[in-house]
Order: sequence, then structure tokens, then C-alpha cells
Amino acid sequence: MENLQELLNLHKEWLNDNLKGKRLYFRGANLINANFSDANLSDANLSDANLINANLINANLINANLRGANFSGANLSGANLSGANLSDANLSDANLSGANLIDTNFSGANLRGANFRGANFSDANFRGENFSDANIINANLRGANLRCANLSGANLRCANLRGAVLISAVLKGADLRGADLRGADLSGADLRYAVLRYAVLSYADLSYADLSYADLRYCIGNNKEIKSLQIGIYLISYTKDILNIGCQSHSLDKWESFSDEEISKMDNDALKWWKLNKDIIITLVKREI
Repeated sequence: MENLQELLNLHKEWLNDNLKGKRLYFRGANLINANFSDANLSDANLSDANLINANLINANLINANLRGANFSGANLSGANLSGANLSDANLSDANLSGANLIDTNFSGANLRGANFRGANFSDANFRGENFSDANIINANLRGANLRCANLSGANLRCANLRGAVLISAVLKGADLRGADLRGADLSGADLRYAVLRYAVLSYADLSYADLSYADLRYCIGNNKEIKSLQIGIYLISYTKDILNIGCQSHSLDKWESFSDEEISKMDNDALKWWKLNKDIIITLVKREI
């Protein structure tokens, strides 16, 4: 292989004038541990290349052909992958934190265990993709298509999923604490054991979603499948199966059967508050579930 820097210089020249220089063509190349940090690889062809553990920090990969490439363990933090083709690529355990992924093609890609913290996925199409155990903290997934995607065990804390399509998505055990799910379509989604504490679900579609054992404490519901209100110092949320008051989560039957002693141990002044509001809450929940 020619000197890497020389090839990058020729590619840069080609980008400026297609009649000069030479387009970077690394199809099927062995680039394990290669250093492409801050490199301009826009429109380059790295399809089927082996980029295991490569350094691509802040690299420009706009519209690059990365189909079938192996980025396992690679560092793509801050990289611009807008319009890039990553179909069938292996991104397992790769670091894409802060990356620009607008209009990126991830069709058939392996995203298991990848770090997408703070990445921008707005309006991206991830239908049916595998994000299981991925780190997607603070990512921008507004309006993204995640229909039938596997997000089981994914960390989506504080992610922007406003208006996202999550129809029939698997979110079992996912961490959605503080996530913005306003207007998201979660119809038929598997949310078993998901953590939705402090999440905002206003106007979200949760029809036929499975919320079994989900942690809904402190969340703002959609006032259909998950209802929420504030009485005094406690935020209350409830479904047909569970009633959450503050940090306590129990079935309605359990709440009704608690002794004064049990209530008083839950929080300071809890007993006084419960005696004042118990009948109102129980009546309200029974009427609406």
C-alpha cells in the first residue's frame, strides 16, 4: 500500500477537482488500527474494509461508501457520517459518541454494544436494526424510524425521541430515564422491565404496548395507558396494573391494604398526606383504569 498520507492528499486533491488527484479506494483493505483522525474521507470507498480498532475521531466521512466494513471497536467519536452508506457494516462496540448520523444508511448493520452517546440521528431510518445494549445517552433521535428495532437493554437516558416511530420495537429492559418521548409512536412496543423514570410521554401512542414491570415512577404519562398527576409534593402515575406515588410502586390492592405503620415508614409526613388523599386517589384510579 502506498504511503497513507500521500493517498489522503491525492483524495483531497480529487475532492477539489475530479480531474486531478485520485479518489480514495480501500475496498476490502486491511486497515486494522489505522489512524484516520481528522481525515477527510468524504466520498471515499472503504466498503468491506477491515477497520477494527481504527482511529477515526472527527473524521469526515460524508457520503462515504462503508458498506460491509468492519468497525468493531473503532473510535468514530465526533465523526461526520452524514449520508454515508453503512449497510451491513459491523459497528459492534464502536464509539460513535457525538457523531453526525443524519441520513446515514444503517440497513443490516450490527450496532450491538456501540456507543452513540450524544450522536445526532434526527430523521434517520433504523427500521429493524439491532441496538441491543447500545449506549445512546443524550442522542438526538427526533423523528427517527425505529420500527421493529431491537433496543433491548439499550441506554437511552435523556435521549430525544420526540415523534420517533417505535412501533413494535423491543425496548425490554431499556433505560429511558429522562427521555423525551412526546408524540412518539410506541404502539405494540415491548417495554417490559423498561425504566421510564422521569420520562415524558405526553401524546405518545402506547396502544397495545406491553408495560409489564416497567418502572414508571416520576414519569409524565400520555393520559391514556399511563396517567399522571401531582398532588402536593408527590407525583403520581398509574396504569391498569400499578400505582406509583413518589418513589413507591405497588398494585392498587396493595396500596389499599397498607397499614398506617407501613405508610409512615415510606417518607416523612407520608401518613398525614395519605390519610388526607387516600380516598380521592383510590376513587380516581378505580374510575379511570
